[in-house]
Amino acid sequence: METFIARARNPCLGGYPWLENNEQPKGTVAVYPKKIGYVEYINMVKLSKLLTNDPRHVYLVAQPGSFIHPSMPVLYLSQGRVINQRRFT
Repeated sequence: METFIARARNPCLGGYPWLENNEQPKGTVAVYPKKIGYVEYINMVKLSKLLTNDPRHVYLVAQPGSFIHPSMPVLYLSQGRVINQRRFT
């Protein structure tokens, strides 16, 4: 029960709400999954550390529990100078 309460209190997982009516933000590229499945977990601490010195922004489309497949973007990444090329898996 504590998990549900914590999630309800923090629906954006520590990020900012994205109020774009589910449209791809201008100036971003879509990132698609390779497989069909469900998002189990998003490590926001690790994601934040990866982007600490990176000017790009991440817009998460899929939340934990979301069903995903290769035709659905899981996130949008703003373009900018790439500091570290990392693979999202």
